[in-house]
Amino acid sequence: MTPRLLFASLVLLLPLLSRGSELSIEDRLGRLESELKSLREENTALRSQLGTASTSLVRAAGKETQLSIGGYTQLNAEFGDAPDARWNAADTRDRFLVRRARLGLQGSYKEPLSFKVEADFGNNSIGGKSGYSAQITDAYATYRFSRGLSVRGGQFKTPFGYEQLLADIRTPLIERSLPNDRMTLSRQIGAGAFGDFAGGRIAYSTGIYNGNGANNGSNDNDNFLAVGRLNGVLLKSSAATLTAGVNGFTTNAQGTSFTGDREGWGIDAQLVSGPLEFQAELLEVTASPRVGADVTSLGWYALAAWTLPAPAWRTVARFESYEVDTDRTGTRSETLTLGLTYRLKGDDLKFSVNYLIGDPAGPLSNQTRILTSAQIVY
Repeated sequence: MTPRLLFASLVLLLPLLSRGSELSIEDRLGRLESELKSLREENTALRSQLGTASTSLVRAAGKETQLSIGGYTQLNAEFGDAPDARWNAADTRDRFLVRRARLGLQGSYKEPLSFKVEADFGNNSIGGKSGYSAQITDAYATYRFSRGLSVRGGQFKTPFGYEQLLADIRTPLIERSLPNDRMTLSRQIGAGAFGDFAGGRIAYSTGIYNGNGANNGSNDNDNFLAVGRLNGVLLKSSAATLTAGVNGFTTNAQGTSFTGDREGWGIDAQLVSGPLEFQAELLEVTASPRVGADVTSLGWYALAAWTLPAPAWRTVARFESYEVDTDRTGTRSETLTLGLTYRLKGDDLKFSVNYLIGDPAGPLSNQTRILTSAQIVY
């Protein structure tokens, strides 16, 4: 083939070769675009799944805008005697117990309406019991009109007693004081109102309740238990903060254990200065039975706590006194408690050891007991 004829043939074949090459590239680009589209769809699906898993595994079945599930467990071990009347003969044996095992739901709506439902699956008391079973601790709804007024209905803590109102996971020592356990009203079923003023420096809480205790849907008469509390900040500076509160209650009971009137009042103060914290509280309750003489009970405690320079460690000392009947001798109990807490993750994960030395009412004295607790909040 002559050079001229070869050149002419190439000229004629170039368009065909070019067209075949262009078609092949378009096909390849089409395939690539299809694969990229598929990868984008898979990536979007994976992002959606990861986003759902990272925010919450709990989804509201109703119209709630927020819903959360959580709780805490306190596992205790105890050794020694009975420093006060809360430990009976059986409970003075060395033992392990699930002190509390709480699990609850809480949420809120678009409106200023929130709710909480919580149950305890543990021992839920110092006194030992068999056959743990779930029982409601909190079950209430709250509507917030303003910062100065919120209303609540259901079962919740009554506003009487500073120590009683502290959350179980934030108490300085493993157990609250004997005056708190014997003289405050704990949780009741009823309705109340609360709020604060002056930028949070003054707060109030009040309510009326059946007065028959928690998880009891009856009322022993047509009267209600009335409770109120007022507390505020007396001093706040860079060096220290001083707060104080007063509270009281009145009720008329008609039951098998007591029939008559009961009234109580209390005063408390708290001082925080750097790593040091001080608390003191005084409570008095008078029971006036329909038949018989009045009985006045008096209790108080003073507490000091020090958070060490290594903030995970905290030491606490508390002295308490409780007199069942101020008109009778031999009814006073006194207890000194020394505590050490290691907070591995704040109050969410902490370990505590308490040493109690008590003189219970009666012939015994210098009764000692060691309490240990491991707490995890989830």
